[in-house]
Amino acid sequence: LAYNTNVSSAENSLISAQAAYDNAINVSRNSLATAQVQGAQQVATYDSRVKSALEALQVAQAQLNKILAPADKYDISLAQARVRQARAALDSTNNQIENSIIKAQSDGTIIEVGYEIGEQVSPTKPVISMLGDNYFEIEVLISEADIAKVEKDDKTEITLDAYGEDLKFYGQVFFIEPAETVVQDVIYYKVKINFDPGEEEVKSGMTANVIITTAQKDNVLNVPGRAIIEKNGDGKFVRVLENNQVIEKKVMIGLRGDGGMVEILSGIKEGEDVVTYIKESN
Repeated sequence: LAYNTNVSSAENSLISAQAAYDNAINVSRNSLATAQVQGAQQVATYDSRVKSALEALQVAQAQLNKILAPADKYDISLAQARVRQARAALDSTNNQIENSIIKAQSDGTIIEVGYEIGEQVSPTKPVISMLGDNYFEIEVLISEADIAKVEKDDKTEITLDAYGEDLKFYGQVFFIEPAETVVQDVIYYKVKINFDPGEEEVKSGMTANVIITTAQKDNVLNVPGRAIIEKNGDGKFVRVLENNQVIEKKVMIGLRGDGGMVEILSGIKEGEDVVTYIKESN
């Protein structure tokens, strides 16, 4: 009986040990399977990260190569053309802005605005009239025969009837109107002159006499204009007295000055007797 009991106990112990062994095997297999799955997932994750890093490296390397590579001449030409186009557009816009601004030639006070917003302007009517703070303005009419001689900044000598011819004021041309002014079927051009009255009490509206100096030469040979004879096709001549005889000499003339005097460039010399008038005998 005791032997049978020991055998039965041993068999039960063997069965228990076999069950524990089988369970341990199953647990180990499950753990291994789980570890293999997790390992595969981690490998896939790191592999993806490596691939992303390699792609980023390739992109960065390509960008670096593009930066380090010499510029393509076609790209440079295209960029330069775009710069020129942008600069031209900028200059055009600046010109439009500049042309839309009315600027006074000098400091002063606006005394009249000739137009309202939306009205059509005319070249013969000023948009704005103003009176200078320190300078007065004179408007004169110049014939079309003389207007080509007048230029901006030409010097002027001015006398006012109110002060007589002994008191002279000096100014300069600051504006020449491009459009003509017709007075009794004769074409003139308006020229504006400003001058400083100094300490004199000059009033607006006073009558002025103006001499515009369009050109000036010193120490020149000149003769009265009536001494010059015009011969069609042959040129200009001056009559001089030599040995009590009147002879004609061909001359070249230059400037026509005040008082009817004309500059002689060549043909006669200083000191020669010039004949301005010959009385015809009856």
